[in-house]
Amino acid sequence: MPTIDTAQPSDQTPRPMLNGVYLLLLGITAGIMLGPWGLGWLAPQCYDAWFSDPVKLNVQLQDIENTRRKLAMTGVTEIALVEYDIQRQAEVDTLNEQLALTTQWTHWMNALLLASIMVLTVMNLVSRGRRLFCRLHFGAHLLLSAWLALLLAQPHMIGSIPRWGLAAALGLCVVVCLIPLGKCPANQTEKTDGH
Repeated sequence: MPTIDTAQPSDQTPRPMLNGVYLLLLGITAGIMLGPWGLGWLAPQCYDAWFSDPVKLNVQLQDIENTRRKLAMTGVTEIALVEYDIQRQAEVDTLNEQLALTTQWTHWMNALLLASIMVLTVMNLVSRGRRLFCRLHFGAHLLLSAWLALLLAQPHMIGSIPRWGLAAALGLCVVVCLIPLGKCPANQTEKTDGH
């Protein structure tokens, strides 16, 4: 007579897989709160200082340069041009600092994405039942969550990503989230097979 296994699930159920999904949801929430819908609405000056649109910054710098050229073509004196440069220098310095910050955000995001891909690659080389696999899985999702938060905080960056790049990033997120959910650690499958 076959027996039915009524044992309680062990501590090695695939909960760590769900932790990755929760981390990605946390990243989405953080991105919304840091983005124009959260921080941009509550403190627009702070948001503009941290997550400026580089296209708008370059347009502002170009406007300052065009105004200077127009002044030079109208025949104003050199002293007036120097005074204009002195008046605008603080604004130009601020715009250049914000451009440097947007470049740093881009470098951080690239590093986060590359690190998560590397961790996922190492994770695929480790057997699923090991504790290292769960730690790598958690780490990869943590890195992807941080990348996702920074991406959503700067919607102008989504427009600058090529369509194939955006599709690849979304596909990577879907694969990382959904495929491991249906798989159990090796220890649990051995217990269910052996009754």
